Amino acid sequence: MTIRERPIVFSTEMVRAILDDRKTMTRGVVKDAGNKMHYGRLLGEWGLSEPPELVDGLLRWVLQTDVDDSAMFEIKCPYGEVGDIIWVKETWAIHEKAVGGIIFKARCPEKLAAIKTWRSSRFMPRAAARLFLKVKDVRVERLREITEADARLEGCIDFHDKIGDGKFDDVSEFDLTARDAFIDIWNNDNAKRGYGWDINPWVWVVSFERVEVPA
Repeated sequence: MTIRERPIVFSTEMVRAILDDRKTMTRGVVKDAGNKMHYGRLLGEWGLSEPPELVDGLLRWVLQTDVDDSAMFEIKCPYGEVGDIIWVKETWAIHEKAVGGIIFKARCPEKLAAIKTWRSSRFMPRAAARLFLKVKDVRVERLREITEADARLEGCIDFHDKIGDGKFDDVSEFDLTARDAFIDIWNNDNAKRGYGWDINPWVWVVSFERVEVPA
């Protein structure tokens, strides 16, 4: 099997979670699901079979149409298949005093913290990447199906983890779950794009493990 590489953008918070070995899973919207045209109508108007089938990296729905009962709709997983490599794009900067000439916001040394020229993670080249993730599993589900255990694998923590730190006066109304934290992070990143928690979109669920820099 040919091992392929694909980039993924992570926020500084999520990069820290990966570095702390708290994040080994990520979710991404299955784009175009229900939005492409088939026989002149949006797929969503036909009604897509649930659940879809994932075969060799292709997500397949049977179209429940009144024209062709055997029609299929397929989407290629943007994160690849099991065994493929994802390289992480994160907020970075060029700095002459840093090892290799590059520093990363997620673990910036205090003596370099005053830097004002951070570069967008979206424009980080492969050559600057330091984190590489090997895909261990890929599945699809509705966003709201996420469990508390999976929210923790996403790198989220609940407020029990912070009890005793003096924040929020340790009161019960702040006793939120990791799943609650995931919902908040998800909406901050996706609600304005039309994929909020309330929409309950189909999502790719990708499990991974950190690996050394591929040759």
